[in-house]
Amino acid sequence: MKKQLFILSSLCLLASSCEMDKRAEPSQEQTPSMDLPQNEADRDVTQKVRQKLLEDDSLSTNAKNIKIVTMDGVVTLRGKVSNKDEKNAIEKNTKGVNGVKDVDNQLDILMIETVPAEEQGDSDQKMDKE
Repeated sequence: MKKQLFILSSLCLLASSCEMDKRAEPSQEQTPSMDLPQNEADRDVTQKVRQKLLEDDSLSTNAKNIKIVTMDGVVTLRGKVSNKDEKNAIEKNTKGVNGVKDVDNQLDILMIETVPAEEQGDSDQKMDKE
């Protein structure tokens, strides 16, 4: 009985190990890596978009540091920007770059919590009393 149990547990262990190896192998169906452009033309487009954003003095530091990925001329923009105007300006700048076929604008707008003026006055008065 112990021998049968040992053989059965060994087979289970072997089967699970084989299954893990299959999952570790890259699949042909996986999405291409979004970390690096796939060809020289895409790298060139990405560099031109980055340069155009860096030259735009109206953009915030966050906007100038967004992630830009180009695949087959389609530019994907990811990251956080200050407001909707900045998001739109980045998209417009990107569309103006030679070689850009389309723009996938996935930029998020930073939410800045604002305190009403009357509450700000209250907190200033509290600080004065302390």
